[in-house]
Amino acid sequence: MDMPSITDMLPPPAAQNVVAAGGRKGAAAVEAAKQFESILLTQIVQEMGNTVEEGGMLEETGGKQVMDMFYYHLAQEISNKGGLGLWKSIARQIDRSQAPAAEVRP
Repeated sequence: MDMPSITDMLPPPAAQNVVAAGGRKGAAAVEAAKQFESILLTQIVQEMGNTVEEGGMLEETGGKQVMDMFYYHLAQEISNKGGLGLWKSIARQIDRSQAPAAEVRP
């Protein structure tokens, strides 16, 4: 009996049209926002992992490194499946902050 992974239970990635008319700048803002959210998720998952009592198979010297890699990949999977949705607000804010600079012409 196969158990579904946690990432299979997450909703599919959100549509890329959050910054619809932004073109390459919009795509770059979306990518930067998603990368930021991925880093944030990694930190959150690692901190959650720190609350787990130590012991068992991972007491050995490489145990912490293995768990850190697990937390990193778990956060990446969550992010790839749409993450927390925080990236949408971040991408919009990046676009807003760049808009006035793009309108100024020398």
